[in-house]
Amino acid sequence: MQNDNLNVFKEISSKLTVVDDNTIIFESNSTDGLNFYTTYIATTLNDEEIILSILPVMTPEIGEIKSIIYQSLPMIISTAILLILISTVFFSRKIVIPIEKLAYHADYMRGNEKLYVEPIEVKGSDEIAVLASSLNELYKKLNETFKELENKNKSLYEQNKRQEVFLRASSHQLKTPVAASLLLVDGMINEIGKYKDTKTYLPNVKHQLLSMRKIIDEILYLNYNYEGMEKENLDALDIVSEILFAYEIQIKAKKIQVKKRLKSKMLNTNRELLYKIIDNLINNGINYTESMGNIRIEITEDKLVVTNYGVNINKEILPNIFEPFVSGESGIGGHGLGLYIVSYYSKILGYNITIINIKNGVEATLLW
Repeated sequence: MQNDNLNVFKEISSKLTVVDDNTIIFESNSTDGLNFYTTYIATTLNDEEIILSILPVMTPEIGEIKSIIYQSLPMIISTAILLILISTVFFSRKIVIPIEKLAYHADYMRGNEKLYVEPIEVKGSDEIAVLASSLNELYKKLNETFKELENKNKSLYEQNKRQEVFLRASSHQLKTPVAASLLLVDGMINEIGKYKDTKTYLPNVKHQLLSMRKIIDEILYLNYNYEGMEKENLDALDIVSEILFAYEIQIKAKKIQVKKRLKSKMLNTNRELLYKIIDNLINNGINYTESMGNIRIEITEDKLVVTNYGVNINKEILPNIFEPFVSGESGIGGHGLGLYIVSYYSKILGYNITIINIKNGVEATLLW
């Protein structure tokens, strides 16, 4: 009886491969009309033993797996769509969230009343992060500009305030010498009493006029714009020595003993302003020191100290001693601008000036 289930195989191809001296592989390809079969027979000689290895492999036709593919296709498509949706949500959030941050930050900055721009925090290295980084650079420059404008506005406010004070105080301060001069001139013109002696009273008129000119010169000089002022390297010791030499006659006339502890101190500063600061401090020391009195001048690495003995500043005046036209003692001859000049020029040069009462004296300290 013939068995109908038996398959008839047909050989398609065969190949013999020599791997090495001890191993040979035979490959045979055949088919039964429905499937393809490949059989590998490997023969290996090992220590006088022959090892035979057989590996049959079946390769189905594409028609046999079509039904499986068609059945799996809905699941494959659903999985692909799900993966696409998850990827879309992930990448869209990654793109949208930084944009939302930029939009929120723009709305915040629109209603921000502070003169400060806060940077944007965006992580990553994509185009949006590059945009945020560029905006942060812009904000940094804006902050620097705002700060510069704020400092300039503050400086302008102080200048306007100073000018307003001068317009009021200087007009009042100038009234006294103007009135005195007019009184002397009218007396001499009308030859009233002792004012007939013009040779005696004309020098008094000149003295009053010189006093007015000095006040006007100092007011005009104080209103000078010091932006971009020139600085140079100089020795504070040379400035102090030069000023002491200029006041040598006054010092000898009052028989004042000047005690000096001076050392060389190089500074990079404006010579004219530093000269006026030290000149006013030493001039005050000489003016407010009694005859036969003492003055101590000391230069250290970080400061200049000028101390005059024999008098203190009134405690009521001391808190306002740096205000314009405030004078410690009446009858000394000062017009009250000296210490204001010292304070104003010290701020321009970045120095700090303090004046305190000590036992039987006044100590002025300039920190540079």
